[in-house]
This record gives sequence, structure tokens and C-alpha cells, in this order.
Amino acid sequence: MSKSLVDMAMSAIAVAMLTSTAIRARDAQSVAPSRVDIKEKRNKLEPTTFLAHVDPPMDTLLTSRIVKNDMFRLANAPTAVRYALAVEGAGASLPAVPRPRLAVKAIIGGPPWQAMIEGFPGQSVAIVRAGQLVGAFTVRTVGRDSVVILGADTSWTLSLHGARQ
Repeated sequence: MSKSLVDMAMSAIAVAMLTSTAIRARDAQSVAPSRVDIKEKRNKLEPTTFLAHVDPPMDTLLTSRIVKNDMFRLANAPTAVRYALAVEGAGASLPAVPRPRLAVKAIIGGPPWQAMIEGFPGQSVAIVRAGQLVGAFTVRTVGRDSVVILGADTSWTLSLHGARQ
């Protein structure tokens, strides 16, 4: 089949489909009932027949529950409870936890090294090695001249010459 013959066949099919659609749309408009017919039929129905399918108490219950629990308050009225950051009887904020002043006093041994650390809460001097937990702190590494200690929100790199954070 040549290309022009295929194009002609596709065009003929498209025209036939458009014609069929136009005829169906015209017939559907002539068959559709008007609004006046629908109102007349609705008025002829008995009220009990029409309301048999709807359960008004449940519908009313659900609607009132949704409106009552609406978090965005459709009425846009202010809430009865006043917003305040500070709760009565409580402080404005929690006191800051003091950070310890850690210092390396000595590095002991060779690989694996140990360190004498001063300043851990509740201890005067602690001898620690890599991976050890001391209270809420973890000793990450102990090197020849430095110690890395991890806290909850801070890490310390301590050296024999002083602390760097």
C-alpha cells in the first residue's frame, strides 16, 4: 500500500468518526428530559419514597461532629484558650546544661595510647582509651598528642597544649 492510500484511509475513518459523534450528540439532546419534566416528576413522588434512602439523623450527626472538631474554625473566632509560651508555674525555659572544661594532663604509653583527662563531671581525673564511655561522653580517639571526645551536641579535640573546639 502506498503512503497516500494509507493517508486517505485514515482521513476517511476520522471523518466517519466525527460524523457518528455529531449524530449521537444531536440525538442525545433531543432525548434528554428538560428541567421542568424533572421537577414535575419530583413533585409527584411521595415524600416517604424520596426520604427512604437518606438517614437525616446520621447525616446531621456527622455534619455537626465535623463542624465541631474543625481545627481551622470556620467561624474565624479566636479560641477560648489563650496561647502562651510559658506554662504557668514553670520557668520560661530550661536552664542550659553547663559544658565541662576538659583538659589533657598526659598521654600514656604507645599505640594504643591512653590519656589522663581532667574535667569530667563527678571525677577529678580519668584515664581513658579510645571507644570508652565516661558518663555522657565518648572518647573517640586517643593519639600521640591529641584526644577527641564526643558529647551529646559537641565534639572536643584536646591536645597537650590546650583545648580546640
